[in-house]
Amino acid sequence: MQAAIQQTLERFGTLHGVLHAAGVTEGKSISCQLNELDYDASATQFQPKVQGVYVLEKVLRDKEIDFCLLFSSNAAILGGLGFAAYAAANLFMDAFANRQNALDDIPWISANWDGWPGEQGEEQERIFRTSMDQYMMTSQEAAEAFERLVTRPMPGQVVVSTGDLPSRVNIWLEQTASQTPETEREASISVPQHSRPQLRNTYVAPGNEFERRIAEIWQNLLGVEQVGIYDNFFELGGHSLLGTQLVSRLRDLFQIKLPLSCLFESPTVAELAAIVVQKLAEQIDSTLLLELEQLSQDEARTMLTSEM
Repeated sequence: MQAAIQQTLERFGTLHGVLHAAGVTEGKSISCQLNELDYDASATQFQPKVQGVYVLEKVLRDKEIDFCLLFSSNAAILGGLGFAAYAAANLFMDAFANRQNALDDIPWISANWDGWPGEQGEEQERIFRTSMDQYMMTSQEAAEAFERLVTRPMPGQVVVSTGDLPSRVNIWLEQTASQTPETEREASISVPQHSRPQLRNTYVAPGNEFERRIAEIWQNLLGVEQVGIYDNFFELGGHSLLGTQLVSRLRDLFQIKLPLSCLFESPTVAELAAIVVQKLAEQIDSTLLLELEQLSQDEARTMLTSEM
């Protein structure tokens, strides 16, 4: 970092502003339940946003610049299922900027952004605006918000939200407080049914009992009349809160251990059905192994011969 700043000064003669946009927004550390959160997942998030900010502060000491802008996230404000490490790392950046402004003349800004436009283009982004990324900024919104921040620096924490922030907070507070297994089931019955939306993939009906049962759960939770085995849960309007209900029902229905991360990594009926089949097979194998361990050698040989 010291070398990078030195090269910048040698090439341009001055340094006006610094942007910190490093971070990890995919993988295990971003969709990890709290009871599954481990050291590696936490370190993945803390390295760029915690250690990286400490390094940035060190190399910017005694440098005369107009601002330092940290790209934080609204996950620090709203939280999110699976976002524990990610939210914590962004909360650190917010706190660091506030502290740094009390110690330094350089304006440190920590901006809590909604989702930035991705590389796939805005037409692709609109497909996902009905799901978890419904508050993603357009290219125009992102550019305008960025210009406001760097041309009129407001030291400290700045929240950039494309929707009414108190309402978004209340959605999480009200739903997490009111949802119990009983109310979840009642809510699924009362969800009005609507036709399948226009998706990128064509409709393919369930081909086996596992796919059919999973598709039925989706239809009840999402209010969609037809769910194909290659339809994406989040493109159909699913979000994290509905995802926890879905995973909970799959656990109850098939009596298996199923982490929430499975839905983020495998968000189609076909993929989830394959995982369910694999989990059931593993349970059968472990049960059979336990039974074999309790048998004598002759009894085990007889049992295996019978199974074969």
